[in-house]
Amino acid sequence: MSVLTLRRAFAPLSLCVVLALALSACGRTEARPTGDADLQLRWTLDPDPPQVGRGSIRVDVADVSWKPRNGVRVILTGVRDGVALVVDTARGEGAGRYRAPGFRFEVAGPWILRARVETPEGRWTEEEYPVEVVAGEP
Repeated sequence: MSVLTLRRAFAPLSLCVVLALALSACGRTEARPTGDADLQLRWTLDPDPPQVGRGSIRVDVADVSWKPRNGVRVILTGVRDGVALVVDTARGEGAGRYRAPGFRFEVAGPWILRARVETPEGRWTEEEYPVEVVAGEP
């Protein structure tokens, strides 16, 4: 078999592998952090999955050993189709918990929730959390 014949035989297989890898990255549902790796975030949505209308977002902030961090600033942004539709500052509740109780999801579909956490010492982390917003009850 010539090299050209082998290339033609394996081209469709190579294309399938590349497409499978690309599509698997599109369906990611885990949070993706940037910034200070010493700050950890845990997300809680109510309702979960979120519905069109008002919902509650809680972000727990801790260090790498999950010791709660109080006194930080948590800015939440809701992004839909590349546009920031909602920006809210979460309020501290103690024990490293921060909540935005009236976060408004305007439309159903895929959203990216972004939390930016800033400490008084100037450290920060930013994490994106993909969610699927569903239509509310009729």
